[in-house]
Amino acid sequence: MLKETLQTAITEALSNRNTKEGMNGVSAWNGSEALAAFIVLIIIILFILIIGKFLWNVVLCRLLTIAKPAESIWQILGLAILLNLIYA
Repeated sequence: MLKETLQTAITEALSNRNTKEGMNGVSAWNGSEALAAFIVLIIIILFILIIGKFLWNVVLCRLLTIAKPAESIWQILGLAILLNLIYA
């Protein structure tokens, strides 16, 4: 889920850029495009972490009595990484 969301966001952000053909037909990146893609990536990850913490604490902890509230977004990041490693 996270992987597809990030790929879609970066593709949409860069779809209107001018393409310069590099080696073997690969588009060349300039510094500002790479920086824009990195900033979009960070914003999407932060958005997912904040929404994930909210959903975990408000929804899941009320539905499952064994779930404890997440204290920080770092715990949600660790959970997202773990799930991506397991289901990738």
